[in-house]
Amino acid sequence: MLTIMKKNVIFFTLLLSFINNAHAEAVLLDKIAVVVNKSIITETEVKQKTDRLLASFARENREVPESLVRQEVLDSLINEELQMQQARRSNITIDNITVNREIERIAQQQNLTVNQLYEKVTASGLDYSEYREQIRREITIQQTFARIMRSRVKISEQEITDFLNSDLNKQTNSAEFYLSLIAVDIAENANDEEIKAADEKINRIYTDISAGADFADQAREYSDNNTSLQGGELGWLKRDSLPSRFMEVILEMSNNSISKPFKTAGAYNILKLHDIRGIEKYILNEVNARHILIKTSEIVDDEQ
Repeated sequence: MLTIMKKNVIFFTLLLSFINNAHAEAVLLDKIAVVVNKSIITETEVKQKTDRLLASFARENREVPESLVRQEVLDSLINEELQMQQARRSNITIDNITVNREIERIAQQQNLTVNQLYEKVTASGLDYSEYREQIRREITIQQTFARIMRSRVKISEQEITDFLNSDLNKQTNSAEFYLSLIAVDIAENANDEEIKAADEKINRIYTDISAGADFADQAREYSDNNTSLQGGELGWLKRDSLPSRFMEVILEMSNNSISKPFKTAGAYNILKLHDIRGIEKYILNEVNARHILIKTSEIVDDEQ
């Protein structure tokens, strides 16, 4: 009996020692910054992105309050997560081949080899796997954004037929456009005062840009789009991923130009067209030609 009691004492002593040690070694690994539906954004994610942006601003000799950057980062991460959730619901997935091609394109655009690009990325604080996943998320969000925009724009059958048969379609069929966007959202149930306020805001932004304000700075400060922290950059988008209203505006623009404010479902917008690729010329130019008959339609009007 005594032997059994001794064994029990030893067992409970060891158990108590184990529990105490477990408590002594418990370490808080991370905190939850915010819950987006059922997904979690951690404090580490917010801090890492905030620190990288602050370092980037410091290299540009720009002083931005940390509290403001943190809030912008948090808003950006929430918007990004919401779009990633939408992408998952829409079964939008990006394979490794697409990621590799995009990385090769980025390297080529910067006159670097892929290895040199990775070295540059590593120097900024990201590792190889983080960078690849960042690119994958950016492509996913671009495709999700394009799908959402297409779903909001209603196009008649006649418009589709006219455009497919037009010379404009043939010239822009393989085109890609490097764009930035400033968007001021309009709530679905917005009243007249709210719509007027959004209209005044987008026109005020446009006036400031026209007077010399930097487009990217205006996007960071005022845009409701999830790319605001990146200065509104949408990156390269194919023609077929853009809504027709965007294309109508783009076709009246030249490289490095800014559009006038225009309205789409749910937002007032300003576009910046950085560059075009895939075609040498994307607007028909018959100003100096003679004896050319162009039939007007819903796509090609008198002015075009």
